[in-house]
Amino acid sequence: MSIEPSIERSNPMESIQKITKIRALPIVTTYTISSLDIDFEKLVHDGEMLFERFREFQLASGYDTLMIMGDGTYIAEAFGCDMTYEKREPFITSTLPIETEEQAAAVAIPEVECCGRIRALFDAIRMAKKTVGDNVPIITNSPAAFTSTARILGMNETYMNLVMKPDMVKIIIDKVAEYTRNYTDAVIEAGADMIFLADPAASTNLLSPAMFREFAVAAIKQQVEAASVPAMLHICGKVLPIATDMADVGAAMLSIDQDVEVAEIRKTVGNDVVIGGNMDPHQVVAKKSVAEVREKAHENFRDGGENFVLVPGCTIVPDTPMENVRAMCEVASEMAA
Repeated sequence: MSIEPSIERSNPMESIQKITKIRALPIVTTYTISSLDIDFEKLVHDGEMLFERFREFQLASGYDTLMIMGDGTYIAEAFGCDMTYEKREPFITSTLPIETEEQAAAVAIPEVECCGRIRALFDAIRMAKKTVGDNVPIITNSPAAFTSTARILGMNETYMNLVMKPDMVKIIIDKVAEYTRNYTDAVIEAGADMIFLADPAASTNLLSPAMFREFAVAAIKQQVEAASVPAMLHICGKVLPIATDMADVGAAMLSIDQDVEVAEIRKTVGNDVVIGGNMDPHQVVAKKSVAEVREKAHENFRDGGENFVLVPGCTIVPDTPMENVRAMCEVASEMAA
């Protein structure tokens, strides 16, 4: 299958169909492929191991895109935050002590492949492209600027300073946005055919719609417009108050989680917007029977209509029964037939 570099945004479902033969996109990250038998820190710093684990999951589950995605904290690491590694996840142990606009202005924008985890992801993507060519679309993530800023400065500090020091926060957002655009360009050059752009800290569970529009939406739009491949925008939580803003950024698909009913967001954004959602990865995909997973998938397709892609509401959790992931893909194939 040939991937065309130019995407016609007036037909968003066609954009999605350029990169997948079926209408399902499981969200698979380093968390998904982690194992208690594998040293997590070693895994995320080894490009060959990453590629092998992601490829193994893709072949076992039966979906015909290859996802190679990190957890998103690597942007904070690129800007100088310290990390520690637990059994399945990395954690930021120190944030940047930025207090003034002058300090914010002095922060340097790093080179794209400036830390080991990012280099390993790029190595894995290059290996994937060499292995599968254009026959299997490769999807990777490019974390959004607002959430990355919140990780760099600290979540609590960021939300407080949106009120106390908004100009300081905006300076960092602008710098991070420039980095994420550079990152997006580089990861596409490495072989990515679609970008998963997640901005969980911009959720209206945490941020007012007005603040979302002031601090987050411009950087998202710039990142989407800078990408020469389709971008899927995911924001967690109850996003109905910002759903039309999400649609207006120009992403090929809007991804929602289980806090929003597919029927509700379809009613809000209309029939022309491609929606991805909203299989609960914890309570449904990981815990229910195959029959129950299939039933929920069919319900989502009924509510989503024609311009719909079956996507979990968040990352597929480790040790999810593979037959349940396959069930999602099988339903999608049946609906596409």
